[in-house]
Amino acid sequence: MSRINKIESAIKELEGGRFQNLGDACLRKKYHFEKLVSSGSQEGTDKTTRGIPDSYAEENGKYIYIMYGTQKSVIPKLEEDIQSVTLWS
Repeated sequence: MSRINKIESAIKELEGGRFQNLGDACLRKKYHFEKLVSSGSQEGTDKTTRGIPDSYAEENGKYIYIMYGTQKSVIPKLEEDIQSVTLWS
């Protein structure tokens, strides 16, 4: 198994909280978010909480909403999340 396949397989096995923590860590590193808030995870645990967004960042007075998911049907989930954020804002 190639290294990339091993990484993909390991990511697929992560439960929700760890998957979200990994995503937040990648975003912090890539985009240098100083104000990234993980609102969808319980601090000090690998558990998630209900609510939207899962995380958010503030940059130059604007907010970036971040939602994580593992659904294979991306478009319906994305539409549902956008609708939810519209109600949340």
